[in-house]
Amino acid sequence: MLSTSDATSLGLATHGEAEPAVFCPAVFTEAPGLMSEILGLLAEGMQLAADLGYRVREEPLGDLPGGGCVVGGRRQILLNLEQGPSERLDQLLDVLAADPATADEPKSRALAARLQGRQA
Repeated sequence: MLSTSDATSLGLATHGEAEPAVFCPAVFTEAPGLMSEILGLLAEGMQLAADLGYRVREEPLGDLPGGGCVVGGRRQILLNLEQGPSERLDQLLDVLAADPATADEPKSRALAARLQGRQA
């Protein structure tokens, strides 16, 4: 179970108790330090995608994993909200790693290392 400080750092609402008001075991399976890193990389990756001209949409997609697509001539990345942050980060990184323009954009060392591991 997450402590109040862990829940607050993850952006979860609490009622002043030790456990968060909203908790999904499927989403929070990683250790708190790793979860913070994943959430940070997810946020940075989404900003990078926006800088590259993608529209990033987080929506419940059922069994579909999400990924890149073009809708109305605009590049989009669909991330499945029913998946945990790690899985959404994987989908986002797969699309960004396949885009050659990603190499020219500034990014953290952590994000650069994750992208490098995905490039062929």
